[in-house]
Amino acid sequence: MSSRHCITVILGILMLVAVLAVTDASAQLTASWTDNSSGAAAFTIERRLSSDATYTSLTDVPTGVTAYVDGTVAQGVSYCYRVKAYDAFGVSAYSNEACGAVAAVSVPPPPPPPTTSDYTITITTSGSGTGTVTSSPAGISCGSGCAMSYATGTLVTLTATAASGSRFVGWSGGCSGTAPCTVVGNSALTVGAAFNVLSRGQLKRVQR
Repeated sequence: MSSRHCITVILGILMLVAVLAVTDASAQLTASWTDNSSGAAAFTIERRLSSDATYTSLTDVPTGVTAYVDGTVAQGVSYCYRVKAYDAFGVSAYSNEACGAVAAVSVPPPPPPPTTSDYTITITTSGSGTGTVTSSPAGISCGSGCAMSYATGTLVTLTATAASGSRFVGWSGGCSGTAPCTVVGNSALTVGAAFNVLSRGQLKRVQR
């Protein structure tokens, strides 16, 4: 038996191990096979979609290599592989076929944006006089306008105190009248406080 004939026979009994390693994260399929040429043969790997009838050449691997990692696969698509060996003396028959697929990985939808748990009270002032608006619970204490956020559902009592020579003439916006005002909300709220300068007559009555 010639040397060429012996090697051709050895290459002819090459078999593909029908094991495909699947890695979801990197979308890879690994084909491995048994080399019965004692490391003398190189290999050609061919691939087809399981829905196709025709194979196409994928790559060649050198002698001594018995596995190939295919990183060009798509998730959820089934692929089939076969291998043939070759050396300087000839080419083997194809191995058996091995098929597999990388499972499609579902991407969860992004979480909804967080809902706000606060509401903001904005104080504005008007009129010819001056004064201060304070709150209970604390947070608001201003004479020319300010804003403070409270947890939704919090009862907030607003009190207007006129400065010397001025008087508080009433609320507007979220409050009315001149008494301390209690508000509660779940959305932004604006409250106005009006202060006027006392007239001479009013100032004399206050000083008596």
